[in-house]
Amino acid sequence: MRFVWVPYAGHVEMNLSQVCFIGSVLWTCIVPLICFQKVEWHQPDKVMRQFGMQQPIPSPVMQPENIHDLTLKGKEGRNWMRLMQPALNEWNSRYERRVEQTPPQTETLSLNSEYMRWYRRKTKVYVDPKHARRGLLGEIAETLHFMVSPVGRRVCTFDDLLPCIEKITLISEEEDRILEAHQDAPPSQPQFEHQP
Repeated sequence: MRFVWVPYAGHVEMNLSQVCFIGSVLWTCIVPLICFQKVEWHQPDKVMRQFGMQQPIPSPVMQPENIHDLTLKGKEGRNWMRLMQPALNEWNSRYERRVEQTPPQTETLSLNSEYMRWYRRKTKVYVDPKHARRGLLGEIAETLHFMVSPVGRRVCTFDDLLPCIEKITLISEEEDRILEAHQDAPPSQPQFEHQP
C-alpha cells in the first residue's frame, strides 16, 4: 500500500459548513495556542504540504521550557498573566506570524530533493523489510539516473556513487533489515527572534 500526500482539496472544503472556516486566516500562522495554564505551539510550517505548498526543511520545534508541561497543582498565588505574557505577546502579533508562502507542491518529490534527503536522515522510512528493499532499489535507480544525466555528469563524482554501493550491499547482506535514520540532519535556522 502506498500513501500519497494530498493537500486539503476544494471538493473537501465545499462539503464543509461555513463555521469550519471561521478563523481560517490563522491556519497558517505560527502562534501559541493558549488554554488557561497550557501553551502549545501551532506550527503549520511543519505541514506545509497539507496546505498545498512545498515543504522546506522545517525549523526546530518551538516550545519554551518554562511553560511546557505546566500544571496548576501547588501553584497558588502564581501570577499566570506574567508567566504567560511572552506567549500572549506572540498571540497578539499573530497576523505577522504567517507561514512564508512557497510555490505549490504539484508533483511527487524526488528522492534526491533537499527535503527528501533531510527527511530520510531524520525518519524511519520503512517499517517492512520487503518495502525497504524495493525503496532502496528505487533510490539507487533514481540516483544513478541523475548521475548519468547531463547535470549529474557535471556535478557527481565517484564518491557520490559510494552510498549506492553501500545500499546494494545492505540489500544483499541483511535480508531482514529494517531501516532507521543513521545520522542526524543539520540543525535548522531559527525563523523568529524569540527562538533559541
